[in-house]
Amino acid sequence: MTAIKLTGQQIKRLRDALLNAYSKKALKDLLLFNLEKTISHIVSETEDDRTIVSEVIATARQEGWLSDLIKQAYEERQSDVELKALYKELQPMISAAAFDHYTARFLGKDWPILNRGDMREALRRLDGQLQSRIFVIDGEPGSGKTYSVQFISYLREQYENFQMALIDLPLLMQMSSDGTGRLGDVGTSICSQWSITGKQTDQKDQNEQDSRWIVQFCDWLTGQLSNATLPHWVVIDHFDKALISQGTQDLIQQLAIRAYVNMPMLRLVLLSYKNIAGLRANVRGQIEYEQIRPLNDEDVIRFFDSEYRERQQQRNVAYVEKDIAASVARVWSAVDHTHVKRLEHLRYAVAAEVSRLEL
Repeated sequence: MTAIKLTGQQIKRLRDALLNAYSKKALKDLLLFNLEKTISHIVSETEDDRTIVSEVIATARQEGWLSDLIKQAYEERQSDVELKALYKELQPMISAAAFDHYTARFLGKDWPILNRGDMREALRRLDGQLQSRIFVIDGEPGSGKTYSVQFISYLREQYENFQMALIDLPLLMQMSSDGTGRLGDVGTSICSQWSITGKQTDQKDQNEQDSRWIVQFCDWLTGQLSNATLPHWVVIDHFDKALISQGTQDLIQQLAIRAYVNMPMLRLVLLSYKNIAGLRANVRGQIEYEQIRPLNDEDVIRFFDSEYRERQQQRNVAYVEKDIAASVARVWSAVDHTHVKRLEHLRYAVAAEVSRLEL
């Protein structure tokens, strides 16, 4: 569920409404039975009621379940005037927050995303607290691997429930003094994007052995993430366009091991990564993997079938099957199937057709 953002005044009204509607015991039961939260894990029960309610709201905002808290409180206390008024005011925001962004057809007004069901479900599992912590995505050039980065960024923006460090290997190599994407460059980039500072984020000494630095860096990073409340994602793109050093390969393999040993908040997403065989057997057996297949007519049909259905449900706009067929035909007529940027042209054609339907 997407995190909702309240104004300071709305937060104050929510606090006062909960204080008026709930005793300490009733609030404790609401959290336990309706939200599966334990109040003692949030705040000491010896605190006064105002502090307890304020800490519950603060935690709900931080962890992304504020809309659930408001909805469940209202459903239990529908006769409470203040809760009812606040819920009605926030209902459009709460309804929007309930949208499952893993099923999104658009990442922006002009950025449709077709199919990729395997990617959507793999990312959902990475986002959960299950064993999935590493995702490898591969496919032919132009198949849309980098669209995966856009989708992950979209999820991060919508849910705000994980930290993300994006490593673009060709860009990193351009910035590196020796053109190989040195260990220190990779480590510094990851920590900088996570706003983590410390001695281990300094550039690696050229005379220091790679293996020694990797162990020390991973030990240090393990400590930095030991108290993390949100997963930390490392997304590394364009393995197919960069010749990285053996040390960088070793760092990735060590991070993959640590993700399953003592860094449970670490997630790795590797695009065009070909060295799965170099990972330990116990890691390989738990990797999520997607081989992107080319988009076909069925994918475009399914996209517009969903688009027309949604228009009918939300705006009562009737349609027949030939309308879907006509939209699909207009899209494909605008795409050069032989062009290297065929997928990008398809994206523009789909966006243009959806815009046409809005007229």
